[in-house]
Amino acid sequence: MTVASQVKQTIATLKGIESTLELYSLQSYNEDEKSVYNNSLDTTKKVIYDLEKRLKQLEYEEPQYKGL
Repeated sequence: MTVASQVKQTIATLKGIESTLELYSLQSYNEDEKSVYNNSLDTTKKVIYDLEKRLKQLEYEEPQYKGL
């Protein structure tokens, strides 16, 4: 498995986690819980953004991995 495919797989997993956190945040009635979910969601979004940036860099440097 190439680095690019591992990064893509990690991004997909993190997007699933992001969706779950959003769902938990919406379903929670406790404000403290919502705050924790939202903070975790913000962190997850930042990590996804950074990994997507890194993936673009990998695809630019190694064009054979683009679209795999």
